[in-house]
Amino acid sequence: MKKLLSMFICGLTILVTSQTVAHENGMKVGKKFGGYGGPVFRVSQVNNGTAIFLGGRGGCIMTNRFSISGAGYGMVNTIKLTDEKNLQHMNSHSARLRMGYGGVDLSYAFASNRRIHGTISTLIGGGIASKSYSLTDSQEEVSKTTGIFVLEPMIDIEINAASFIRPCIGIGYRQVLGSQLAGVTNNDLSGFVGRVSVKFGKF
Repeated sequence: MKKLLSMFICGLTILVTSQTVAHENGMKVGKKFGGYGGPVFRVSQVNNGTAIFLGGRGGCIMTNRFSISGAGYGMVNTIKLTDEKNLQHMNSHSARLRMGYGGVDLSYAFASNRRIHGTISTLIGGGIASKSYSLTDSQEEVSKTTGIFVLEPMIDIEINAASFIRPCIGIGYRQVLGSQLAGVTNNDLSGFVGRVSVKFGKF
């Protein structure tokens, strides 16, 4: 169900934005371009734990509705791996999991001229997940990493607080593929995402 919802929002975002670009490319007048950037605070589920991500995004806005941006996020805390079988396999009493990712963010704003409006977006990109632990016998620190592919659709409520400021709050789902970490599956790295962000720019 979560994967179907993710694919639906991703498909809807790409469909709407592509139609908007095609429509605007056919118009000779009325084009408007802007740009924005700003910080993003996120809370998400990772391996049944609560992860906090900090990062930012910024890019180009076209026709007040469609935007294409770059985004990047890093986990500022660590998630403990508590699976006993996994820890025994690693010959360790404790293990920690971290991750970071980024990519291209496609977004479409509905009725962006209204003070409060909605947006849909999809981040397509990749990142790195790492697992670190200390060996029981030698206390040597060991770290394993893997590359991952990330697909993350989001739905946001955006407020036109001023001509150059737009706070946002949203929810979405991060779908991860390609994890090669032993004992850490794609589902462990996937999860719901809540975010609070602020856009500063020319809208």
